[in-house]
This record gives sequence, structure tokens and C-alpha cells, in this order.
Amino acid sequence: MVGKDPNDKYDDPIRWGLNYLKSLQIMDPRDNECFGAIREYNATSSWIFPRDATTVAWLFLHMYDRTGDKDYLYRADIYGQWFCNYALDENAWPRGRVIIDRSSPEEICDGGQDIQFKLQCQMGNLPFLVWLYQETQNELYRQTARGIFDMILSRFQKNDGIYFAENKRGHHSGDRPGNDDFAGVGVIACQQVLGFMGGTQQSGGN
Repeated sequence: MVGKDPNDKYDDPIRWGLNYLKSLQIMDPRDNECFGAIREYNATSSWIFPRDATTVAWLFLHMYDRTGDKDYLYRADIYGQWFCNYALDENAWPRGRVIIDRSSPEEICDGGQDIQFKLQCQMGNLPFLVWLYQETQNELYRQTARGIFDMILSRFQKNDGIYFAENKRGHHSGDRPGNDDFAGVGVIACQQVLGFMGGTQQSGGN
């Protein structure tokens, strides 16, 4: 793994991949509503899927833990601030998509930015927020994690601990015992690290 073994044959490919992922992040602090956000698939993408972007920022945290390079922590932190301030809906649940350039002709997902559905995959933002709180002690991340935690318990976790998914219309679309997209890990992290109460301590297969 990069930063540990100078003879590792994967070192250069990993660095190339990380440099590409860095190129997706908006680093211009003059753009208040986009600073720290991570574009979807290239440097000109006009939209962000917050759950996908969180995966990149989560990798930055892993790389900080692995290498001690504070640039990775900085990048995860400014993404986290963007996420908490601009990527949540009125119920403090992560949006399915955020448009950052409405002048672009690109269109995906019928309904544009207004479409919002409680995709189960959004639960996967939770472990990242817990870890980022541990590293920064920024209460913003704890508060945001609280909102997602409460929504998971009230809407997505059954009494037996199994999580289920909703489709675009908000209807129950089946149990997810084998893949809860880190919901269980996130709930347990909130309980054990942040001291939140409630929920069943069970995680799926991820």
C-alpha cells in the first residue's frame, strides 16, 4: 500500500488513481457553494452524487491514516463541510444528486435536481462522518451524523435489525440482509463512538 513499502508494485498506480480523484475536487474557495465538493466522474461534470463523493472523501481519510499526509485530511474536511452545508435536504437526509452547473446541457435522472428519494445507499455516508468527527472534533459532523442516524432508525431499520430499501416513490422495495451499504457499521459507530442511543446492533454483509 502506498506510503508503506517503497518497492510495492502497486504504489505508482495507486498514486495515479489518487491524483485523478483529487482532480475531481473543487478547490476554489471563492466558490462558496461548491468549495470542497467532489464532481461525479471528471473535472467538468456538472453534478455530484453525494454518496459517490463521500466514498472518495472516505478514501482520503484512509490515506491520511495510512500516510500521515495532512493534505488528505484537509480534503476530507472541506468535503465534509460542503456535504453538511449543501448536500442535505430539508429532513437532513443526503440528496440523491446536487447540480453545480445549471448552464450545462447534461441531463441525467428524470426530474433534474428536484428529484429526491430516500435511497438506502445514503446510509453509507454515516461511517465517514463519524470518522471525520473523530479526526477533527467538528460538532458539525456529529450533528449531521445524528440526523442521518435518527432517519435510519425511524425509517429503514426493522425490529429484527435488518435494513430495507425504498424505491424512488418512497415505497418499501425489499429487505437488504446481505448488503446494508454500511448502515449497520454507521449505526454501531454512532452508538460506540458518539454515544447515540437506539437501534439494533446488527450490520449486513456490505
